[in-house]
Amino acid sequence: MLVLALVATALNAHAEDHPTMSFKDSTPAEATRPARSESVFRLTPIGGLTVMNLKGSLDNSWDSSAGVAIGGFAELGSGPVSLQTGLVYNNYQMSKDVDFYTYRLRLEYLSVPVLARVNFFGDPNSTVYFKAGLMPSLLLSQNYSGGYWLFTKTTSSDVSAKSFDLPAIAALGGAIPVSRKHDKSVIVELSYVRSLTNNVTIDGRKAHTEGMTIMSGFSFSI
Repeated sequence: MLVLALVATALNAHAEDHPTMSFKDSTPAEATRPARSESVFRLTPIGGLTVMNLKGSLDNSWDSSAGVAIGGFAELGSGPVSLQTGLVYNNYQMSKDVDFYTYRLRLEYLSVPVLARVNFFGDPNSTVYFKAGLMPSLLLSQNYSGGYWLFTKTTSSDVSAKSFDLPAIAALGGAIPVSRKHDKSVIVELSYVRSLTNNVTIDGRKAHTEGMTIMSGFSFSI
C-alpha cells in the first residue's frame, strides 16, 4: 500500500508538471511549465528503519525487530539512468523467544552502496524510480544477549559475524519535487536487502541477513 501511494503521488506530481497541451495553447503551457534542473550531481541525506531477519540453517523462530539506517547518497546523472553511491550506517536487530527467554542479536555495519537507478519519468527530481546494486559493508560491532524481558546480559553462545559483508539491494521509490526549478525533492523508497554470503554463525549454524528497509530523505542538486 505504501509503494502504491508513493507511485500515485509521484504520478500526480509528474502530471501537474507536464500538463497536456494542444497545438493552440502549446506556447502558454510551455511558458508556465516548471524549469527542469540540468544539474548532473545530487546529494541526498537519508534515514529510516531496517527490518531484518536471519535465514539459513538456523531454525525459523527468529523474528525481525526494527533497527535504524542513516546516511547519505551522492548521485550522478540527469536523465533516465543515474549512478548512486554513498555512506550508510545500518543497524540490524533480531530476536528469538525460547520458553519466555529472549535472545537478541544486534549487528552494526558501515555500508557503501554502489547502485544504478532507472528514472521512469526521466527527471531524477520528479519520478518513480527503481534501483539495484551491491552494498559492501564493514562490521562495526555485534552483540548477542539473552534474558527475561528487560533483564538481559551478553550470552556465552558461539556467535560470530563476518567483518565484511556483501549484500545485494533492490529498491522502488519516488522523488517528489518541492521547488519550481526541480532542483530539490523529497525521496521515499522501499528496499529489499539480502546478504550474498552466510555472514552470521550461531553455535556452528550458518545464516545470512535478509529483509527490508524503508527510508526517506531530501535530495538537492549541486
